[in-house]
This record gives sequence, structure tokens and C-alpha cells, in this order.
Amino acid sequence: EALARWMHPRHGLVGPAHFLGAVAEAGATAAFGEAIRRSALAALAEWDRTGPVGLTVSVNASAEELRSPTFAEQVAWDLDAADLAPERLIVEVLETVAASSADDAVMKTLSALRQQGVLLDLDDFGVGQASLLSIRRFGVRRIKIDRSFVIGVDHDPEQRKMVGVIVSLAREMGLGTLA
Repeated sequence: EALARWMHPRHGLVGPAHFLGAVAEAGATAAFGEAIRRSALAALAEWDRTGPVGLTVSVNASAEELRSPTFAEQVAWDLDAADLAPERLIVEVLETVAASSADDAVMKTLSALRQQGVLLDLDDFGVGQASLLSIRRFGVRRIKIDRSFVIGVDHDPEQRKMVGVIVSLAREMGLGTLA
């Protein structure tokens, strides 16, 4: 998974919670996502040339990107430029985006991505309000269980039960899970 991190000269490695707000305030969310995606695809192509072949890479897509009528085309162009098959890319949709999107533009984009062969995952599952219907509507192949459910699962029986229910639900729906 391609994760945004900033190597600050004094503070070291800084996580996205500390800088994504500034990216959004600057109106650069889509450009930032594009840079992450292109960098991740370039790395994947390089790995194909020098090491393990057939890996996939996951990138997050913001609500802003998913509402863009050209996002799916941009993704197709980036895959072509990197000479990678669409199924090598996984676009992660936050559960909060799925829950709040009755947006036709988002649905069109996700449909176009699926038609290209790009894989879709529902990220941070369990903390938003995504309905079972929205999981099916979005055509995701896997749900990623939010870390808040996974932390402590090794020693907390209640956490284990919740994760077990999510895994069982996903299995019944024919979806994969990742924790």
C-alpha cells in the first residue's frame, strides 16, 4: 500500500494526520493523490524489472478524486504509462466516502474503474456508516478492517468477537478481508 509520509528535516517521519489538512486547505488533494499514485505505479513497474513480479499496489482515492469525471481516465493513462495491467492497481475507498456518497459522479467513477479491471477495496471498515447495500453498490472485492478493531484483538475477547463478525459478514458476501 502506498502511504503518504513526510520526512521532516527536524521531526523525522511525519504521518498524514499532521499534513493532509494543509494539503486539503491548499486545494491540492487531487494533485497529491495523483503524485502518490504515479509514484506507486512507477515503483511497481521497477519491481517488475528488478525483483518480484506480479505484485499489486494499493492507493487511496479521496472523495474529491472520485467525484472527478476524468479520474478513471487519469488512472487508465497512468497504468498505460507504467505499462501495468489494471488488476495490478487497487483503489481504496474510505468507508466514510462510501457512506456519504449517494453521489452519481462517484458511482460512475467506481464503475469505470471496475470496467477497466482496477480492483476496489473498502478502507477503514467499521468506523463509518457504510451500509451493506453500499458495499455491494460500490463493487468492492475486499474490506479492510479498521485498525481500531484490530488493536488488542490478541488479548481482548470482545475485540475478537467484533473482528470475527466482520470476517463472517465479508465471507458471506463473498468478499475478502484484510486487517
